[in-house]
Amino acid sequence: MIRVCYVDANGKPLKRWGLHNLRHSLGCWMVSNGIDLKTVASMLRHSNVRTTLGIHSQAVDGK
Repeated sequence: MIRVCYVDANGKPLKRWGLHNLRHSLGCWMVSNGIDLKTVASMLRHSNVRTTLGIHSQAVDGK
């Protein structure tokens, strides 16, 4: 199951969802489940791994 990774400034899940939110949650899920960062970056079409880690680091920090 993919947990909600997209939260507001108070840490509460957003009420409105869109495709970008789903994409972000998938990225968080992949990172938190140990999928290689290069693979995640490629699948999300990020230009480099630093972008992926910066956006999805909450999945790593939250473990």
